[in-house]
Amino acid sequence: ATGKHAASAEAARVRDYIVPVLERHGVQLVLNGHEHTYQRTYELRGGTPVEANTGGIVHVTSGGGGAQPSYFDPDTRVAKSLGVNHFLYSEVSGPALQIKAHGIDGTEIDALTLQPKPQIGSAVNSASFTSDVAAGSAVTIFGRNLFPEPASGGVLEAYGCSVRVNGEAVPLQFADAMQVNIALPASVSGDVTLEVRTPNGSASTTLHLKAVAPALFGNPSEPGTALATVGGELITSETPVSAGATIALYATGLGSGDAVHVRIGGAEAVSVVAQRVFAGVWEVTAKVPAASGNLAVQLSVNGVLSNELRLPVA
Repeated sequence: ATGKHAASAEAARVRDYIVPVLERHGVQLVLNGHEHTYQRTYELRGGTPVEANTGGIVHVTSGGGGAQPSYFDPDTRVAKSLGVNHFLYSEVSGPALQIKAHGIDGTEIDALTLQPKPQIGSAVNSASFTSDVAAGSAVTIFGRNLFPEPASGGVLEAYGCSVRVNGEAVPLQFADAMQVNIALPASVSGDVTLEVRTPNGSASTTLHLKAVAPALFGNPSEPGTALATVGGELITSETPVSAGATIALYATGLGSGDAVHVRIGGAEAVSVVAQRVFAGVWEVTAKVPAASGNLAVQLSVNGVLSNELRLPVA
């Protein structure tokens, strides 16, 4: 805010050290006090006004709760400055947040609606987290302001939001404000447009598809270890699999599922069968060779190698 504290060392430290952290993490609204005034900035980034709802921060100073209010002339960053006693009322409705400032008689003196547009940071293979994707691959979209509430269950739209591939809505496996999981249709090829649509706007990116993009899913509780089961039980360092057992690995980007090979500990596994278990995800069964240790495991499809993970074998 403009005012008697604007030039203080403490305020300068906030601007220099705290605001960049807030901007880096996508904060959209900052509420302040101390100055006995009401002030609202334009949407700011790096101390400069930017277009509304494009990733800047609105800073609201509300210090008119009881003491004698003061008026301070606004500067180029301040959209509204009022020296009146007041209070704020806020309401969230889906992907929009509205703030209203009221005088002590209840009269509305200012209003602001934040409707942030979606932003896509990256769209990657859900298993390897690389840009290697193919038709039918599981894809994870990372970004901001994607969905206002979590959604799942294969619906095509939630809260007025959807994900589209070449203009067609695709089922949502999981979605929230910062991440969306989908499976690409098996029929697409070449360069495809991936778009997130919300009531506030849309964001898009281009995926460059490969013929196949095999990738093994990892065990989220043991980074670097393959997501694998034996007899329905999860294989971990505490519960390793025995040599000769038939295991199930989980993968994506296998194309038609033909010509899938598995190498465990440098040896070719036998009895390899790949079958799709749900959209974007394949179960690959194979017999563990005679070896022990924390063995390397890797897929290949038509000569294309997947990421390499580890498999605990007793």
